[in-house]
Amino acid sequence: MSRLPRVGWWEGYFTLTAKHLPWYSILLGSVLLGIALFVPEVRASMLLQLALLEISLLVVWLLLKGGRPRTASVVAVASGWLLVIAAGLLTGGITAANYVPIAVLIVAAGLLLGTGGAAIVAVLTLAIGAI
Repeated sequence: MSRLPRVGWWEGYFTLTAKHLPWYSILLGSVLLGIALFVPEVRASMLLQLALLEISLLVVWLLLKGGRPRTASVVAVASGWLLVIAAGLLTGGITAANYVPIAVLIVAAGLLLGTGGAAIVAVLTLAIGAI
């Protein structure tokens, strides 16, 4: 029997495992690299985000390999949130373009950390938006 947490109404499992993490890294890296190649206006920003994302995914992978899935989940959500918020603040503030990645991060926080984690991400986002 699998030890992965069941996700309510969704028929399946959300996994953050050392086995799947390299594929997440490749997928996200490909998207950011594609944006950097085809949109010169944001090239420097995308390459910086790519480097930070890959470093954080390496840390998450090492934590998972070391048997610390909870810490790895916190690092994954925190680094994703910091990347989205920093990019938003550096480009003129939190705008409608930031809503989708923030929503994805809140859902990811809920799946990885529970409702408390999702609530923390939402409150921090509201606080940054108010500033």
